[in-house]
Parts: sequence; C-alpha cells; structure tokens
Amino acid sequence: EINEDLDNRANISINLSNISSIYFTQHYFAQALDYAQKALTINVDLGNKLVIAQSCTNIADIYTALNNNSSALDFYSQALDAYDGQENEEEQVAICLKVGDIYNDQGDQAVALDKYQKGIKIGKGLRSNDDVAQCYYNIGEIYQKQGRYSVALENFQSALKISERSENKRLVNYSCIKIGQIYSKQGKQDIAIDWLQKGALMADKMGSENELGVAKTDLINAYIARGDYRQAEKYLKEGWSIVRQKGGKELK
Repeated sequence: EINEDLDNRANISINLSNISSIYFTQHYFAQALDYAQKALTINVDLGNKLVIAQSCTNIADIYTALNNNSSALDFYSQALDAYDGQENEEEQVAICLKVGDIYNDQGDQAVALDKYQKGIKIGKGLRSNDDVAQCYYNIGEIYQKQGRYSVALENFQSALKISERSENKRLVNYSCIKIGQIYSKQGKQDIAIDWLQKGALMADKMGSENELGVAKTDLINAYIARGDYRQAEKYLKEGWSIVRQKGGKELK
C-alpha cells in the first residue's frame, strides 16, 4: 500500500509537471507556476533529489519568463544544490548558462563570468555540448567588450571548436564572425578577412540576413583598414544592393 501511494504521488507529480509545461509553452505563466509548485511540493515529500532539481529548474524558468530574476536565481540555486553529487552534467551546465545570462543582462559581468566558467568546468567531459560552447562564446563577448582581445579570441575559438563537433551551424557562424572581428581589432586584417568571409558565406547559405550584414560591414572596415578601397567599395555596393532588394535601410 505504501509503495502504491508513492507511485500514485509520483505519477501525480509527473502529470502536474506536464500540465505546467503546456501552460508554459502557451505563455500562461501564472498557471504554469501554480502547477510547477504543486509538483515540487510532492517531489520534496518523496525526497527524490533528481526530480526536485528538475522541478526547481522548471519553476526558475517560469520566473525568468516573468522577469522575476531574484526568484529565478533562488530556484536555479536550489536546483544546483539538488543536482550536487549526481551525474547530470548537461542539466547543470544549462543552469549555469541561464544564471550567467541573468547576471550578464543585469550588467554584472564579473558574476556572469564566474557562472559561465563554472558551467565549463562542470561540462569539461562533454565534448559536443551546445551549452558549454555558448558559455565560451558569452565569455568571449564579455572580454571583447572589455578590450581584452587575446582572451576573447581564445574563448571564441573554443566555442567554434565545440559547436563544429555538435554541428551547431548558428554558433559556428557567430564564432567565425567574432574571430574575424577580434583579428581586425588586433590589426591582423588578412586573417580577419578570411574569417569574416567564412562567416559571410555561411550566413548567406543559412539565410541569416542579420549576420550576413554584420559580416559584410566588418569586411568593409577590414578592407579599409588594410587600404584596399576597391574591395571595400565592392562590399559597399553589395550592401546597397541588399538594401534596395529588401526596401530597407542601409546596413550599419
């Protein structure tokens, strides 16, 4: 009878979580939160740390969607505590990335860096994890904004290497463009142009107009910095051609 009761409560918790997920995807966050909290209450009583961690993560995601960052951070922290000692590296890395993003958006880059680096440390055995790659990429962006180009480059290169293994074309594209931007800032225009051309070609194949515009704008700047005004003019004309085709504004 005791086992049947535990099984029933576990099934109820699963059903509550599923209902919460449905409401979440429909952007009914208040209802999603209500069902997720009910599921968590049952899971705490059952004492299954893995399921508790998952429930806390679900609640944190809802609070993030509600822009309630303090509550989101609290539940992400509870989730990491529940995961402690368990072999769920992918889930833990995902949480570190989310927490880092919250602090990064709040302008607290020091804490954001710490969380991203924690995610990388936890996921060191994951060879092709997109969240690990994104942690490296986000670290690279922070250092790029700080003008620390050498360490930014190292992180963008790590992001590229992992995202190539996982075949994450979006992040491969972003990383190529970022690597080109860094080399340009370091005055290495020939290398920068190679990477930016890779980024532009990939963006074009993917139909990513924004990234294509960014890559071509950076190519124009790199050619001007190299003194190759003919090539710069070529990309400028291509940019204006895109503007005319789309009926939009000039690339910036």
